[in-house]
Amino acid sequence: LYVSETGSRVKVYREPNALDWSKWVRLGILSDPMIKQPEQPKKEEAPAEDVLTVVESVIPPEYSLPLEFNQPLHQPHLENFFNTVRGTASLNCPAETAFAATVVVLKMQEAIASGNKITLTNQDFTV
Repeated sequence: LYVSETGSRVKVYREPNALDWSKWVRLGILSDPMIKQPEQPKKEEAPAEDVLTVVESVIPPEYSLPLEFNQPLHQPHLENFFNTVRGTASLNCPAETAFAATVVVLKMQEAIASGNKITLTNQDFTV
């Protein structure tokens, strides 16, 4: 998944082992892949003295969400939040769900910064 405030850059990538997405294309939720699959790079035998062989992964098919926004992508989220505060709507994303997602993101950033593996526990998700 690639998300951007520029609607044309929002893309969804289907992993090779994922279920067939043609149903979602037929329903109009996704549009047909926009790029042609590159050919698989040919595997070459590495000489015996090589320690590491590096090959480039094939780019997965790129699906686009057929959405057109005349506003920044985050605006509906903010509008929902402010309308909830005003009492004219309810949150599209419950606070508990948002909290759990934020914990995971912050813990990932902590792991990257420290270079250490981090194990999540139930305590991490307790307010």
